[in-house]
Amino acid sequence: MKKQNKIIEGLRETPVDNRDFQVGALFRLPSIAELPDNFELTGYRIKDQKDTDYCSAYMATGMSELQEDVELWPDFNFACSKELTGDNEEWGQNLRDALKALTKYGSVPQSEAVEVKKPRYLSSYPERLKDIAVKYKKQTFLNVKPTAGMDAFDTIRSTIWHFRNEKRAVGFGVVFGWNLDDKIIDTIPDSGFGHALYTVGWKNIDDKPYLIVVQSAGNSAGDNGVHYFSREVINHYVARYQAYMTVDMPREDVEYMIEKGIKVGDNWIIQFLKLIFKL
Repeated sequence: MKKQNKIIEGLRETPVDNRDFQVGALFRLPSIAELPDNFELTGYRIKDQKDTDYCSAYMATGMSELQEDVELWPDFNFACSKELTGDNEEWGQNLRDALKALTKYGSVPQSEAVEVKKPRYLSSYPERLKDIAVKYKKQTFLNVKPTAGMDAFDTIRSTIWHFRNEKRAVGFGVVFGWNLDDKIIDTIPDSGFGHALYTVGWKNIDDKPYLIVVQSAGNSAGDNGVHYFSREVINHYVARYQAYMTVDMPREDVEYMIEKGIKVGDNWIIQFLKLIFKL
């Protein structure tokens, strides 16, 4: 008998919003030929969301932890995202609002975690935590859509490789209908639950690349808490749930550079100065 899927449905589909900044519009991403066969960011933490619907917050704070090098408290992030959407008692959240919470409120270290009566309500948290959270705010986030002739799977890999020194993971969503103990995820399930995850690299298995995906169901899930997702599965779900990364550039600067066609990594500082001083 197969093990029952116990992941709680905590992810909603992400509504399409053309105002999302796209990573390929701002950065010169490396080609597939430039990528190594295997790559993995280090320092991520395996956690267990238990019976909560906080998967979007576990994804967002997990991605941020890699850059901040400090363990963050997902409950606070989820309450912040619910403050943004105003639907505290409704089930789940989408990826975009989870990332917006990082840019508007920030995050709180796990060491500051306290018991609150209504963890889904930001008003239930001590005011002092909001001042602490500001220290861990992200500047903005980018949609990791297929770009430069690449599919979603390879665009995600190229993005992670480009930002490898900054340890920028990519968050995405799936309908999780597999067994928790499955290590390789290479089929589309007939049914399941919306679930947010993030990827920290890729691994070649039998000469086929798979994304290394961090779960939030504890170390017993998959391969010590991670799964290996195939190209087919990733491409199938990114269009539905989207994929995102954070970037430490003010939103106004990102918007200006995209409008002017300036790409980071293509002598962008010189281009920027020419525009400002009309050189």
